[in-house]
Amino acid sequence: MNLLQSVLYGLISGLTEFMPASSRAHQRIVREIFGSQVDPVMNLFVHIAVLVALFFSARNLFDIFMRERRISGARNRRQTASRSYIYPFIRTASIALVIVFICITYIVDQEFSLLAVALFCFVNSVVLFIPDRLIQSNKTAQHMTTFDSLLMGMFGALSAFPGISRIGAVNAYAVGRGADRQHAYNWSLLMSVPAILLLILLDLIGIFSGALPVTFMGVLGYVFAAGFAYLGAYISVSLMKFLAVKVGFVAFSYYSFGMAIFAFVLYLI
Repeated sequence: MNLLQSVLYGLISGLTEFMPASSRAHQRIVREIFGSQVDPVMNLFVHIAVLVALFFSARNLFDIFMRERRISGARNRRQTASRSYIYPFIRTASIALVIVFICITYIVDQEFSLLAVALFCFVNSVVLFIPDRLIQSNKTAQHMTTFDSLLMGMFGALSAFPGISRIGAVNAYAVGRGADRQHAYNWSLLMSVPAILLLILLDLIGIFSGALPVTFMGVLGYVFAAGFAYLGAYISVSLMKFLAVKVGFVAFSYYSFGMAIFAFVLYLI
């Protein structure tokens, strides 16, 4: 990729990482348009950038999560009763996510055809459409079962298929089980940490397996891609904090359907 293409690749990857629109599908389509190959070094820079952006854009959420693990004593017990279930809930979901994601990644071909991307985008549009038609409730982690957390992790792992969004799948399951939109989106952000760390590990494996030759302009492209991925991810989290609660994801359902049509047209071309 040239410098401009690297910037666009990083920006689009960052914007879609924390939206209910698959970042892997966008990356696959962008590579098809640019005529470029999978570059694990580029992806490594992008994934590190979005992880850093997630930390800074959702720092309050992570502070609450870590504080919940540390607080103890009778004086604070009543105040933390509603949060005392967050850690085991997210831990169980994250373990399920990592195991299923690894299984999917190594069982199927990692470079999917555009026809497959179109199919998965269509599935994602259906997944996003259903929760907005359900009656909303206000369940927290305290009211969700261990089986719920396992299934939530498994739904998140479906993002191994380019076209299915981790954020969208986790939210769809959580809202469908009665969680309010705020909790559902917060859980999906917390679960993004092990998911992105896993992607970074896979990028490193890809680099050692045979990365593309590195040039000065290539390194410059990586840096620019990382910078714009950080910017896009920061904007994405900040925007979705509002949209997830006030609007819902039905608009992204139509967007995913449009992506499915676009990917199918590219496939035909």
